[in-house]
Amino acid sequence: MMNLFATPIYKKKLNLNLKELEDYCYHNQKTSFGRKISNHKGWQSLPIKRDLTLNSFYIELLNTLNDYKEMVGAKGHIILNDVWININSKGSSNIAHIHTDCFMSGVFYVKTPKDCGDIYFENLNAVNYNWNKKHFIDDVSNLYCNDTWSIVPEENTIIVFPSWAKHGVLTNASNNDRISISFNASLS
Repeated sequence: MMNLFATPIYKKKLNLNLKELEDYCYHNQKTSFGRKISNHKGWQSLPIKRDLTLNSFYIELLNTLNDYKEMVGAKGHIILNDVWININSKGSSNIAHIHTDCFMSGVFYVKTPKDCGDIYFENLNAVNYNWNKKHFIDDVSNLYCNDTWSIVPEENTIIVFPSWAKHGVLTNASNNDRISISFNASLS
């Protein structure tokens, strides 16, 4: 069987110093105004510059992006377009969006309390009623019959996806911040 029009999503567990990254993110929030793009209520940094504090993160990020590039059969050198921080407090979310002018995008989770808001992806090919979940043996996790797919965020985990994949973040229902670092990359 061929799976036409697939959305390749790569999830990988890393082993970074989360306390150091969390401190860096909060320091950035205290010293920067941030911006509003897809975030509803939450705080999003301006693109962050390479910093020695993030050196281990950048090494792991580039290795993961190379893995993804090879898995999807792409070629070229990776160019890291931009990296930014997201801090979503209780009630914050991110509306569904895509990332333009890049090849791949993703997110690394620094802090993920329970019920802090799943990342979700929208199926650009709307599922027809005749492919309704009721027709499948496994109606909860069947990849063929869903209009959306959610992934529960996990600390020290990175998710990479095509930049054209429409995605958003559900509302943080916890009393603690969800902290993530997002990125876009192109190929030369």
